[in-house]
Amino acid sequence: MPPGTIAQLAQVPLFASLEAESLAALASAVKRRDYKDRERIVVQGNAGGSLFLIISGFVKVTTVSVDGKEMLLSFMGPGEFFGELSVLDGERRSASVTAIGFVTLGVIEQDSLFALIQASPGFSIEILKALCKRVRSLTVRVEELSSLPIPVRLAHSLVSLGERHGTRVGNAVTIPLRLTQEELGTFIGATRESVNKLLGTWDEQGMVRLENGRLTILDVEALKLLVQNYQPERRARAG
Repeated sequence: MPPGTIAQLAQVPLFASLEAESLAALASAVKRRDYKDRERIVVQGNAGGSLFLIISGFVKVTTVSVDGKEMLLSFMGPGEFFGELSVLDGERRSASVTAIGFVTLGVIEQDSLFALIQASPGFSIEILKALCKRVRSLTVRVEELSSLPIPVRLAHSLVSLGERHGTRVGNAVTIPLRLTQEELGTFIGATRESVNKLLGTWDEQGMVRLENGRLTILDVEALKLLVQNYQPERRARAG
């Protein structure tokens, strides 16, 4: 990897506990790979022995059910990682990962990762924390898809994407991922037509703007309010 890799790795939460010597060893083991827009990085069902760290760009994580239906699990960006399950348990890839735009990854092979785990208890704990966070996130996603109406799902997803990956300019938040309406629909368990209609309505109301596949949230508080206003209704029904 090029100069500056150690500094890049040190900024990744997963590697925050590593000492300088371990970071240097890791940097020397990381291999850079570049991917084009919509290029498949990982294929569900394939064997895998590498951990991928996103240096720049964004990816989407998808899985295909037994009935052939694709589910979009998450979007990931700089500083995040994927592929850890197959590296740790030796099983085949549980999901596919595809580049959204130009993506640069750092690839860490299994031997290098295991050496770090053995040398740094703190690193092992960070991996466990990351895995737990993902389980919690997927649990919330399942709850949303099964209980929230489509407008609330879309509003919550856009707010979350803005908070995780967005760039704020004044009161507006631009989501840098170039997403199709079909991808947004798959992400929230809705049709492309439903997403198109909602985004059109919210555009007219001055809440969002979609240009060249890039979405800008013009009124974050309005989307948050849409989600919050639904919560009392759901609690009342549950009670």
